[in-house]
Amino acid sequence: KPFYVRKEFDVKKEIVKAPTENLEAYRKYLQGMYLMNTQLPENVEPSIKCLEEAAAMDPSFVAPHCYLCFQYYFMGYSGMMPLKQAYALSSASQKRAMEIDPQNDQALLASSIINIAYEFNWPAGKKFLEQSLEKNPNNLFALMMLCWYHAIFLEYDKAIEVAEKMLQLDPVGSFAGGSVAEMYLTFGNFDQAIKVANETLKFNPGNPYPQSIREMAIGFSGNWEPMSLYLEKMKQMYEEVPLGLGIMGVFYCRTGEKEKARVVLEKLLEIEKQMDTVLDQVALVYANLLDFENFEKQFRKCIDNKSQGVIFWYKSPMLPEEISNYEGLRRIRRELQLPL
Repeated sequence: KPFYVRKEFDVKKEIVKAPTENLEAYRKYLQGMYLMNTQLPENVEPSIKCLEEAAAMDPSFVAPHCYLCFQYYFMGYSGMMPLKQAYALSSASQKRAMEIDPQNDQALLASSIINIAYEFNWPAGKKFLEQSLEKNPNNLFALMMLCWYHAIFLEYDKAIEVAEKMLQLDPVGSFAGGSVAEMYLTFGNFDQAIKVANETLKFNPGNPYPQSIREMAIGFSGNWEPMSLYLEKMKQMYEEVPLGLGIMGVFYCRTGEKEKARVVLEKLLEIEKQMDTVLDQVALVYANLLDFENFEKQFRKCIDNKSQGVIFWYKSPMLPEEISNYEGLRRIRRELQLPL
């Protein structure tokens, strides 16, 4: 006679609360997250559309609002949307998430995004982030925000520890792999950036996020030829996107093609004017041209308009050492209560 232990289960007891009972809303949400995780430029707006539809289908569904908050932030930072518009939309998404359930881990994550990425309220941002991770320690986006936080505060060992956890949770995805590779690039660990990017590209061949990080890491290591070859593909995908133009500007400066870098800068300034916005990428190109005065002016404009990309690049290879040591930049970091 087979041995078994009979257990009584209360089927009415809710073990894990479902994020939504609307299956169509959940399906749209998953579609939006899939598109978002591909990290492909052409999928940004479709992912937002899916998340907006999911939120409309179930007004009590928190998660879509959290990732809308992030996607709007990304569109502002990358220059795909004016900063003021991005901030307004991100803030509205975060506010709605908190209205639905202020204790939800996704609502808390959205609040950390607003405080860290826009408001530079480091204590509040960290508090919301810790609360979110306490409820869900395996959320990749929350872990990425924690990486950013540690990087901004130059806590590299802590950031790497979090980055490695991201890879354990998702060893094949372009979002996790690209984010971790970028973190290693930011810290100047080019070999590890290349290794992580290569592993990510095995499962996501041709994905521009890990590939651009890999080519930049190889370039900063002393060989810009792979980046030169990749540049034509970048132009096709990013020629009108400030995020890509900023990378092109860095490449031209580091390979001594300053006139081409100035052409990129003029294009960025024209986009900035047309969109009535402020671009971090303008500051990035000024920095690599060693134009200290215009770099500092643009950096202050970015801070005044709630854009923090330059903060993240401090002491990274993306900024020349002369710029990271520039008193104008260090003065702004002191004003923001950040370490030097």
